[in-house]
Amino acid sequence: MKTHSAPAGPSGTPGRPYSRSLADAHPALLPTWHPDRNGSLRPDRIASQSNITAWWRCPTGHEWREKIAQRATMPKWKNGDVAACRQCTDPRVPFTYPACGCTVKVTTKAAERRRAKGHPRCLPCHITWWTDGQNTHPARPAQTVEIPAPKTTVPNEVPVPADLPPHHRLVECRF
Repeated sequence: MKTHSAPAGPSGTPGRPYSRSLADAHPALLPTWHPDRNGSLRPDRIASQSNITAWWRCPTGHEWREKIAQRATMPKWKNGDVAACRQCTDPRVPFTYPACGCTVKVTTKAAERRRAKGHPRCLPCHITWWTDGQNTHPARPAQTVEIPAPKTTVPNEVPVPADLPPHHRLVECRF
């Protein structure tokens, strides 16, 4: 492919070469280019580092929008495959909370921790459960605890002798 240079800059220096098209730079991405949803965009007419958002579709049928420059990079989750689909390579597993039935995707270790700790419901359902007054744990019924009555005697009370002159008597202070 012939590369063309950009027009000369103000100082007369030649411009940098244009980026190669997506089709030339990353031919492995062409099978994931969505043929119908990208309108007039074509991979042979767009630079590989373009910030234009395009539609992509993996061989299993997952569809998503992503910037072309991001799609052409090689992050760790792609495991060396530039055309990898995020949903197909997702290391997370579904975890269903037993009490509320909500399902979330978490890592394998997080799912094991949640099962071991016995999390009955997800956080939004737990907050609703708590505010609706259902906050008694089924395994542990509510217990009544007796609170001792407050003491009626004043602490540090010192008797004042009756023969003390009035100006020597202490004024009683209560906090």
